Amino acid sequence: MEDCTSHALPQARVLPNASQQTSPTYEAEAEEKTSETVIQKIFDELPVP
Repeated sequence: MEDCTSHALPQARVLPNASQQTSPTYEAEAEEKTSETVIQKIFDELPVP
C-alpha cells in the first residue's frame, strides 16, 4: 500500500518557492488574490496520481 502522504511532499516544497518567484497581476491584486492562493488553486485542481 502506498503512503498517501507522499503526494503532499512536492506541494509542501513547491509552494513556498513558487510563491516567491511569481507575482499576481493587477486584476488578481484587485481581487485580493496572493501568489500563494493562486498556486494553491492550481494544486487543488491538479489530479493526484
